[in-house]
Amino acid sequence: MFFFENFRLVPGCIIPCVCNRAAAALNTILGRWGLRASPAWNISGEPCSGVAVDTTDVDNNPNINPAIKCDCSYDNATVCHITKL
Repeated sequence: MFFFENFRLVPGCIIPCVCNRAAAALNTILGRWGLRASPAWNISGEPCSGVAVDTTDVDNNPNINPAIKCDCSYDNATVCHITKL
């Protein structure tokens, strides 16, 4: 399953509608799998934060499962795409 979401990355999530939609979509997918988000990344308003945007290897870290990874290099680093779930 592939899931890609894009939204504007704005400090304080100035566009809450888009941020909330991405967070809600992630929560829905994880809930259907019987999982909860790892506290290592923030899905409460800015999904692409924490380990989702740093160099942490989430594939080989059992403490961060489930995990997402984001690429925030679009539009002068104002747009993020969730590239891995």
